[in-house]
Amino acid sequence: MEMNKPGILWLLASQRFQAISMFVFGFLTVSALFNNCSKIDGTEDLASLDLGPRPIISSTLTSPTTVTPIPLKISFNTDVVGLTVEDFVVTNGTATGLITLNASNYSLDVTAAAWGQVTVVIPAGVAKDISNGQINAVSNTYSITFGSNDANAFSIAIVDDKKFPYYFGRDGGAFGSSCAVLATAPAAQEITCTLDLNEGDVWFWGYKFKYQSPPGMCKYLSFNNYYFYNYEVGYGPTAVTVYKNDNSPTLTAAVFPTLPAACVGANTCCVVIDDAHPAPGLAYANCQGVPEISAVSADGKPTCRYDYTKTDGPNCCVGPYRLTVHKTRDNAGTIVADLGAAEQYLWDGKFGDCMGGPAADDTNWPKIKSSGAPADGVVEYAASGINEEYQIQAPNVTSFAVPVNISAINSFTNVAGNTPHAHTVQFWNGTALVNVTSNLPYGIEPIADRSGDGLDATNSNFVFDCLDEAFEVKHRIRMKAREWNTYAAYLAYGASAGATVSPDVVGIEGTICTERILVSGGYCNDNMDWDDTFPIGVGNQAGFQTLRVGGYVGERYNYFPRIPRGNSAPIGQ
Repeated sequence: MEMNKPGILWLLASQRFQAISMFVFGFLTVSALFNNCSKIDGTEDLASLDLGPRPIISSTLTSPTTVTPIPLKISFNTDVVGLTVEDFVVTNGTATGLITLNASNYSLDVTAAAWGQVTVVIPAGVAKDISNGQINAVSNTYSITFGSNDANAFSIAIVDDKKFPYYFGRDGGAFGSSCAVLATAPAAQEITCTLDLNEGDVWFWGYKFKYQSPPGMCKYLSFNNYYFYNYEVGYGPTAVTVYKNDNSPTLTAAVFPTLPAACVGANTCCVVIDDAHPAPGLAYANCQGVPEISAVSADGKPTCRYDYTKTDGPNCCVGPYRLTVHKTRDNAGTIVADLGAAEQYLWDGKFGDCMGGPAADDTNWPKIKSSGAPADGVVEYAASGINEEYQIQAPNVTSFAVPVNISAINSFTNVAGNTPHAHTVQFWNGTALVNVTSNLPYGIEPIADRSGDGLDATNSNFVFDCLDEAFEVKHRIRMKAREWNTYAAYLAYGASAGATVSPDVVGIEGTICTERILVSGGYCNDNMDWDDTFPIGVGNQAGFQTLRVGGYVGERYNYFPRIPRGNSAPIGQ
């Protein structure tokens, strides 16, 4: 073959150029592949390659959010198989509840571990195209801030799980304004914030709030929890002297006109038992005007008025007492023989058994050993910052299906400028009985028991204190929850930005509330709160007084959430 002809030479040169070009192009292509992905095993970034299904992570939420868990949607551009909840890479959170909507769409819940940025990524190579087996590319990086806008503030926020509507904001501020004290705020800021809920929603769900303090703002943070007295509590008399008459006729004031001088004294209660009439067969001869004893047995053993064990309740009568039992010989009351020397007993009650509310119901909340009552507060180290959640249990759980919202609702309402809970008691100040007045419900602040012994007030709010190194209060946030008995009134409150206020009040709320009527006679008022604890004879609770045998209108059973109504004999004045 002749190789020196121009046509043949051109052909050979052209073929050689194509071969070299193909070699170079192939080399560069393979090099580009390996430069972008040194390993195709699902562990490297394949975002720049269009080799398989591409997932997109999105959510309907806006940032920041307090919704938990955070709902996400995952969409592939083709049908895939093999995606699992363990495949998601989450920072500051945990992925749960992956649901397959169809072969290309999924839903996922992400629960944030703490306030701050939450990110979610689907790495490459965890799912495959159903049609051709190609592995997926890496997804976009979804990011959202969990928490409030007040990241640099001492603040409270409601953790929104989208189960019910609510309003929450700072009292005295713009409607829905943040419940926060900024780190730059001057010292001694004290604010109150209100959570508004519908009566049924709070009873069924309870609620959850989150409290935070940024690093460097508070050295310590104190959380005082809400609690109250479920039952009337008090100290029993320190000495009880019982006189038994074994002879007829029946003892009367005429035949037993006076008691011995030993019966005269503070906290001493002397009673006379007439065996001729053992049931009831007793006369309260002298109790210093304090009816602490509800009954005396035939053998002379007294029962304290604050003891509810006979009606399946707790014993709320506290303190020791000395019991002396005497027997009379004749109607003049002459003592023939003592049945024994004074014996020491305990009324054996514990205040902690008689309390309710989150601090009392929460088994993890610290309790005082001697009384079982909740500790005033829990102090946490906050210099490096705090982000904590606290769950208020649903009353339908804590109340054992009793229609009582008091375990979660700590707000009460003034009516026409007057507080219906104002009460006055006589308090023994160590020298004399003085009148003391409180505007708080009896169950929150009884002030004193019936004999004038002082009682500790409980905590009517959730209280958060930002403390310095010396435990001095720098800032304070109080939080309360308020219930609404009608949804229409609740919506009107929101639509008017807080101008139209008609939450739960005493007794019957409004004239058009007829859809539910309870035994108590309350319209649109299905679950008891503090606005339903007031003096007998007022509002929808008036009928309760007739349920007691004898109708003793001075009884306090209507002031406390759990005292049995209408199922016990009259027990004094």
